[in-house]
Amino acid sequence: MSSVSHIILCTLFFYVFYVYGVRIGYSKQASVYWRNCIILIIIWCIVEGTRYGRGPDYFWYKFQYEHSDQITSRTQIVFFTINRILLWMSLPYPFAFSLYAFIFIISVLYLTRYWKREAAFMPIFMLCSVLEFHETFVRQILSIGMVIFSLKLCLDKNYKYAVLWCVLSFYTHNGALLLFIPALLVYLFFAKKPIPALYAVPIYLIIALFSNFNWIEGVQDVLSRISVNIALFQRYLNRSEYWFSENAIREEWKQSTFAFIMRCIFDISFILLSYRMLYHAKKEHQRTLITSYNLSVIGCILYRLFWYLEMMRRIIFPLYILWFIPVGYAFYVFQRTKDIKIIMIKILIVLYLFLYQGRFVFFNPTASYLWDQRVKEHIKGTYVIRDI
Repeated sequence: MSSVSHIILCTLFFYVFYVYGVRIGYSKQASVYWRNCIILIIIWCIVEGTRYGRGPDYFWYKFQYEHSDQITSRTQIVFFTINRILLWMSLPYPFAFSLYAFIFIISVLYLTRYWKREAAFMPIFMLCSVLEFHETFVRQILSIGMVIFSLKLCLDKNYKYAVLWCVLSFYTHNGALLLFIPALLVYLFFAKKPIPALYAVPIYLIIALFSNFNWIEGVQDVLSRISVNIALFQRYLNRSEYWFSENAIREEWKQSTFAFIMRCIFDISFILLSYRMLYHAKKEHQRTLITSYNLSVIGCILYRLFWYLEMMRRIIFPLYILWFIPVGYAFYVFQRTKDIKIIMIKILIVLYLFLYQGRFVFFNPTASYLWDQRVKEHIKGTYVIRDI
């Protein structure tokens, strides 16, 4: 069981994102919208900024922050500049984690403002889609937030600042391009027609039921023979053995039969519901919704294909998490529907998310925060030595 403080805080976390998400969806003026967003921003920064030890990279980025004045990097200039400024101000590392969280949530809320009232359910679904990744991929999710901000500026036709934020995201984490480039290409060239659910669902099921790892070594062999002139990408190709060898398979991500079935049901349900929604969406929203739908469906299929490979998950998750946009829009469009099929699909989505997030809230005994007594004792004891 989780600690009482974790259960209370996280229950409040999800409650606030649902209630105030609906409120901001019905905010007609920008000033009212951002006023209602304040509570979302505050609780997001509290939960994500004061967490302790959650996520495989937590202690690594704590170490990087505390030693940022001694670390040089050509590809992470923005990230280390942020850290150095905070360190120069003598702020402890939780302020850095809180700032990362602040940048991300501001960016997402800035984007959802585009759909206005139809975005009422997007914040709660964003929380469900992003939370695990936000705590797992610290620097990458910060860069994804900057990309989201850049994409919203593109929608506003503010291209000069959009390019600026794209550059900032790239020099925070090079993986930012893995969202920006596909999003831009799909929006410009493939946003007229959505991927038919009639094709997407069978492809997903074939991959989920019949894929195995016999092809991994073949992919690794092909990649090892590829040569490119861009040093950054050549480094990644040179590490293809790390990505696609049997050693890359993460045993802890193997699912029970029940978990596998529920995840497949959720993925198929979001594809079907989102596809159906596109025929009921406002005309001015069609292009952005088809873009987010196509990207999330591609991400969903590839994520299932590379389920056990950590590096591939890091590459694909920025596309997959975008499911909160079409699903959030669909829940608004179909909130009063009497179509029994749509109602059942909505129930399946909510059921899966309740079970999945319920583990994080109620069955997470290691979840800790900076104010917990055991954390204080750990910090006071051997924590610093082990971290390094």
